[in-house]
Amino acid sequence: MKKLVALVLSLLLATSLLAGCASPSPTPDAGGEATAAPTQGQSAEPTATDAPPADGGKSIVINLGQEPPEMNTILTTSTGSMNVLRHIVDGLTILDQNDNPIPGVAESWDYDAETLTYTFHLRQGAAWNDGSPVTAKDFVFAWDTFFTPETGAEYAGTWASLFLGASEKLNAAELSAENKALLTALGYEGNVGWKAIDESTLQVTMAFPCQYFLSVLAFPSTMPVPQAGYETIGATAYGTEKENIMTNGAYTIADWVHESYMVLKKNPSYWDAANIDVEEIRIEMISDTNTAYNAFVSGEIDMIGLNAEQSAQLTSEGKEVLHYDDGSAWYFEYNTAQKGLNNKKVRKALTLAVDAELFISTVIKNSSTAAYSFVPPAIQGGSFAEKVGKLYERIPTDGDYSAVKALFEEGLAEEGMTAADLKFVIITDEGDTAAKNCAFFQEQWKTHLGLDVEIQQMTYQNRLERMTNKDFSVVMAGWGPDYNDPMTFLDLFVSGSGNNHTSYANTEYDALVAQALFESDAAKRDEMLIAIEKIIAEDMPIGPIYNRRRDYITSDRLTGVVRTAFDDMNFRWAKVA
Repeated sequence: MKKLVALVLSLLLATSLLAGCASPSPTPDAGGEATAAPTQGQSAEPTATDAPPADGGKSIVINLGQEPPEMNTILTTSTGSMNVLRHIVDGLTILDQNDNPIPGVAESWDYDAETLTYTFHLRQGAAWNDGSPVTAKDFVFAWDTFFTPETGAEYAGTWASLFLGASEKLNAAELSAENKALLTALGYEGNVGWKAIDESTLQVTMAFPCQYFLSVLAFPSTMPVPQAGYETIGATAYGTEKENIMTNGAYTIADWVHESYMVLKKNPSYWDAANIDVEEIRIEMISDTNTAYNAFVSGEIDMIGLNAEQSAQLTSEGKEVLHYDDGSAWYFEYNTAQKGLNNKKVRKALTLAVDAELFISTVIKNSSTAAYSFVPPAIQGGSFAEKVGKLYERIPTDGDYSAVKALFEEGLAEEGMTAADLKFVIITDEGDTAAKNCAFFQEQWKTHLGLDVEIQQMTYQNRLERMTNKDFSVVMAGWGPDYNDPMTFLDLFVSGSGNNHTSYANTEYDALVAQALFESDAAKRDEMLIAIEKIIAEDMPIGPIYNRRRDYITSDRLTGVVRTAFDDMNFRWAKVA
């Protein structure tokens, strides 16, 4: 899910992102090297022993790596936040172990193919943590708020094209006469295609025949929010503390010590409580890979992500190391409004000056793959990536980078600059792995381009804020899929989109995205999507580097954890021995 992936951390659970969801910078999950154990007084990172231990028995401890940056379903773009939210809030649907949408708050639904209208029947017994029932009005309020431009929800532009009338609401535009007539014919009193027929019946009309619509309804952006609770807490405070969020899911937040840990407790009133085995999930926020590893080895944590050395060590000890393709793409985002970085030749040279294969073999050290296009091979089983082919001419290790340097200098000359004039900082997350990753890029740019850059580490939340505010020059970012279609990546850089942090704008790109959204002919749509890929490769508002696979391990007592490209971490089906 479109998780802005941050390099997902130690658990590394995630990073969304998608999300993606936006994710945290690559950490052990990304396979970075472990650092030496910190000496006394060097590390202020929380450990699994900083707070009271879990109750044992049906309790587990996992590591999220970093503080979830926002716990408001309306606003979130973070994989880390979504990994918590999917356990405490249910949408109309939820994803099963194979990423298929199944009933959540909606017990059943009907579909009218002629009008593209779903009618959802909400289950009796679904309730908020204050005891009030989950109603159709909670979805209406959430979506009304989400698609209101003043809300500033970054995902609103992504999902607006799916719901009839949402794009017009978001952009304060007039509805076409055809759509207005359709809304009237379907009984909508306003200008949007969703309404509460009664307390337990919700009607929703799509803007086009969207095959992945039911999966989107499992995504946090479309989850319900009760108006009374939201307005009592206040939009600014909502989701900032355990008492400032309304939950209706399998778990509630029992404790939350910021930047340290969070405790989720099983919700005894949950409609499916009988099938939830894990009673308590303690979520640690340890960004140092070595600290997380030691906590796992000592039996304090039940699940962590692993770097290559840790994976090899545990495998040699006879432990079962698990792997999965998280579907995320990792790339440089360039602030195209900055002088020098506004030149596509400069951006292309910065991208190609980094030896992606060497980065994977010496830093990441796992089965991640170098990126030769934007959409990762996890999408559509790799078939789309095969159709696109290799769009980037990467220089092999120990190859000749003179042509890349010449391109760099040519682009700078067009802006009246030299390498000495291009000054920027690459921003990244906290933690040893993020630092190592950026140190590699720093060295590559110095060696191949003669360029000096600085590195600035900060919290994951601060990095996302800087990106949202376009207060950066270059950032290593990641994006994970929200649904199994290339568009989950390719629509990111539409002009003015909330997730387009680069300031990039291209009218041809925008038009192709709009056309592809509504194209029903699969072959024609593929042609459009491939054309979008080629525009990104030519203009390079981003510089794709690699597609991530992740190694992780669970304790012997924990089984059934779901980790996929579309459901980064889910304990709904987990069992504790």
